Amino acid sequence: MSEPIRILDFEVDMEDFAEPMSPAVADFPELGKTQHITGGDRQLTNLEEIRIRFDYPLNSPVFFSFKNAGGFTLSKFWECVYLGYLVIYSDEDETALLTAEDLRPTWRHARPSTDGKYGIWGHDMDELFLEEIQEKAPGEFWIFIGS
Repeated sequence: MSEPIRILDFEVDMEDFAEPMSPAVADFPELGKTQHITGGDRQLTNLEEIRIRFDYPLNSPVFFSFKNAGGFTLSKFWECVYLGYLVIYSDEDETALLTAEDLRPTWRHARPSTDGKYGIWGHDMDELFLEEIQEKAPGEFWIFIGS
C-alpha cells in the first residue's frame, strides 16, 4: 500500500462534549446540517470527481465515485461517505440470502454476518464512525472507520 499524500482527522464539535469527536456516519442528515464540522467548509479537493474506498466492515471492499461541481468540502465528503454506506447496506440486504433483519432474533451484541454483495459483518451503519481520511492519490480517498 502506498503512503498517503495527506491524512486528515475528521471531527464534529458537539454541544454536549468538551472535545470534538468523530461523528457516526449515519448522523449526517442531522449533524451534517446542524452541528459544526471542524473545518467543514474547508475545501478538501477542487477536483469535481473523487473515488472513496469503503472497506469496513466489509469482506469485499469497494470504490465508489462521486461528482460535485466546484469540488468537495469536508462536509460534502461526509455526505458522500453517508450515501456510499446507504448503498452498501441496501445492496447487501437485496443480495443476501438472509438479511440482518431476518437474523435479528439471533443477535447478541453485534450485527450478524451476511453473505450479500459486500459481506457485511459485525456492525450496523449507525455504529460506524468516520475517524480519518487519507488521500492516496489525487482524488482517491480511503476512509478509516471506527466502531
